[in-house]
Amino acid sequence: MAVSITTRRPFRPYLDRLLSNKVRIFSGLCLSVLKITAVRQHLRKKACTFEITHYKWRTRTGPIDRAVHDGCARRDGIMRTAYLRMPPNLVTDEGQPRRVGIEIEFNGLSLADAIALVADQINGTIEHTGRYDARICNDPAGDWRVEIDFALLKRLGRRDRNSEDLSETIEDTIEHLLLRVSEPLVPLEIISPPLPLERLGEVEALIKALRDAGACGTHDHPLHAFGLQFNPELPSLETSVIVRYFKAFLLLSDWLSQRCAVDWTRRLTFFADPFARDYLRHVIDPGYWPSQDQLIDDYLAANPTRNRALDLLPLFAYLDAERVRQVVTDERVNARPTLHYRLPNSDIDNPDWGLHVPWNDWIIVERLAGERQTLNALGQALADWLDRGADADDRTWAQSLKGCGIIAC
Repeated sequence: MAVSITTRRPFRPYLDRLLSNKVRIFSGLCLSVLKITAVRQHLRKKACTFEITHYKWRTRTGPIDRAVHDGCARRDGIMRTAYLRMPPNLVTDEGQPRRVGIEIEFNGLSLADAIALVADQINGTIEHTGRYDARICNDPAGDWRVEIDFALLKRLGRRDRNSEDLSETIEDTIEHLLLRVSEPLVPLEIISPPLPLERLGEVEALIKALRDAGACGTHDHPLHAFGLQFNPELPSLETSVIVRYFKAFLLLSDWLSQRCAVDWTRRLTFFADPFARDYLRHVIDPGYWPSQDQLIDDYLAANPTRNRALDLLPLFAYLDAERVRQVVTDERVNARPTLHYRLPNSDIDNPDWGLHVPWNDWIIVERLAGERQTLNALGQALADWLDRGADADDRTWAQSLKGCGIIAC
């Protein structure tokens, strides 16, 4: 399918990588002044229209969207105007409902209050696993976790205290100091079990309950670097399906970065860096449809880190743990048959923000991933555009996608 794109401006997320640290910091400070207005303007926009030539995909409300919306309304008594859109593929190739895990970072509440709130929302029972983490049990989908997102502090909090042991006394002092230092900066984190898509409305209701209780997000303090992360289960683990999703994400990553308006503190702390331009150029090539081994090897050679906007290490560790562990030894890589989307901010204290904002943007990736012919056409268009370099045209790649009808907002 032919896609006409004339703009040649360099791909924005990859331009950032070329800037010096000083320029990046200065840019971040400027962005921090403007980001509230920009985010609000983005979030006020209505559902996107996704269309290319004779394809026309609108994120209109369907029966499943209404079911999610109504379920949310029944739980918290509030009718919502923002709908959680559903992907084209609702089940896996084994006929099971697709699921997604959600991770929400915030502070402004005590750990005890956050644990109690989550337990109340899901009607679960609390099981303390340490002084700084707990499980919420009795959910049919699995256990929820609520914790301070600080590995060393959690490890210290899981040991028994013995006031008569000098070494234990020293560790108690270290634990106390770490807690005092980390409280203003380190987020609390809620980690859901893999939830059926029809339960996403419950996560939306949980976010509202947290906001009403005083939870704060990444924009509340200049040093906060809080995110919201998705772990969507793939409809199939066939290599061609994985490649389609990866290509779709890379083609839309410029637009997703603009939509997320990633907080400058998160940029400077390198939580979700974009993929290198050369690697992106390699993957989007219409001829790139590798075997599983080649896909994993290529990824590990270019990205031996969790620090990517779309982290594929958990998926690849699930498919071939030995191959991944030969290159990546990070204990935080947990094998699972999901993607790990790390880009969105947690803007939990913003009443215009909720799960629907980043989730509905992700749905555009889901829809593009189902169109191999479109992926090849856009891949060639982006490759040509990157190869040509800068031009008099001032549009970014995201604006080019809008210009040719791929996205409308």
